[in-house]
Amino acid sequence: MTKEFEFASSPVFMEKLSIEQMGKILESVRRKRFLAGLIDEVIILTISILIGFLSLGIGLLLFFLLYPVVGLIYYAFTLGGDASATVGMRIFNIKLIRVDGRAMDPGYGAAFAVLYYLSISFLTPFVLVVGLISKYKRFLHDIVLGTIVINASSYSLLRKSDFPSEGIKEGA
Repeated sequence: MTKEFEFASSPVFMEKLSIEQMGKILESVRRKRFLAGLIDEVIILTISILIGFLSLGIGLLLFFLLYPVVGLIYYAFTLGGDASATVGMRIFNIKLIRVDGRAMDPGYGAAFAVLYYLSISFLTPFVLVVGLISKYKRFLHDIVLGTIVINASSYSLLRKSDFPSEGIKEGA
């Protein structure tokens, strides 16, 4: 393992890249990710409010349950889809990949959402500090799940042989 955390999977493939390649892959990722997250939360909020009104107000009474369920479904199917990115992430041209090279799936997207909401709910300052000092700009939930956010346009810099397991699917 690298110098991040012993229990966490590490993006070993990043060690094989040159400084220029790593710079292209991680350039402005934290800023883009923050702005993408704001867009995603507005989308989730809008969908939740719309469902609340369409359910003749019942959804609004149960908003504390509706909002997390909509968020879970949103993240599961956007992060777990072919693009491995939410709508906000697509706007800012970033994507979430697994450090072992395997494809994201809806189950992994849902697990990401659960860990994301739990970590920012209970460990907000710690999550932010980890994101600032992490070697590859990864937040706590990224480290635990073994994911990394990269610039989607730089994805082609990664080769199938760089990953420790199944690797990137050809043509992805």
